[in-house]
Amino acid sequence: MKDNKDRDEVLAAVKKDGWALEYADESLKKDKEIVMVAVKQNAGALQEADESLKKDREIVMAAVKQDGRALSYADESLKKDREIVMVALKQAGYALMVVSASLQKDKEIVMVAVKQDGRALGYADESLKKDKEIVMAAVKQHVSALQEADESLRKDREFVLAAVKQDSDALEYASEELQNDPELKEIAKPYPDALEPVDLPDWYEDAEVEDKVEWADEWEPKNDGVNINWLAGDVERDVREALALNKNIPIPILEKLAKDEVWLVRSAVSRNPNTPKAILDALELELDQ
Repeated sequence: MKDNKDRDEVLAAVKKDGWALEYADESLKKDKEIVMVAVKQNAGALQEADESLKKDREIVMAAVKQDGRALSYADESLKKDREIVMVALKQAGYALMVVSASLQKDKEIVMVAVKQDGRALGYADESLKKDKEIVMAAVKQHVSALQEADESLRKDREFVLAAVKQDSDALEYASEELQNDPELKEIAKPYPDALEPVDLPDWYEDAEVEDKVEWADEWEPKNDGVNINWLAGDVERDVREALALNKNIPIPILEKLAKDEVWLVRSAVSRNPNTPKAILDALELELDQ
């Protein structure tokens, strides 16, 4: 802009690029209309607004609707505003790091944050890092969130087992004792051949479809009889669909079945309660297209 004191010129500039507010005269950084246009174009422009407008609820709400991270530039008083914080966290869960301590203890607020970004668990109050529901939601979104959980949960075998079924990488964030647990290690074991064709024994190929469906439905990591890759690659759709619904199957197999040529199998993957968010998002995107 040629004249940073010219209101019309500054307004035209921030309409094109909100960051142009940085170069406006200080008097215009107090102009609510100009700042509103700037933050709607680029929420980060809130950083350049006059302090008086960083306290303006309408301005800050507009900014966090555009990008939740803008909450960090708001006045401290609005970091306690539950409605504004909720809007911000739906956009950027990591913004939990700047909200008031009282809201970091609020389970509903923290749940919204960790569902958007599991790593936000690190900024939750310590009491909520012991909350199984909160921590599992965080782990589903980002497996590394388990390292932010209270030690009691990282030592809790049942909880870690559920987390590993969500994402096999969760085991590396569990307690050292559980990292060496034979059953957990078996569940977390990678299946490098999940995408490779496998040789089927004659007895498996000769088995009835009903039997294979039952094997797929009841398969678990300790199963010594039926190779999970046989089931995942079976020519019968019913077998693959039954396997896709099995809560015990490892993530690499779910990933394989999520790419199955038959939609009913892919749909079964989406209904498996242990399917990770990344796979669900990919299936949802496919459905939207």
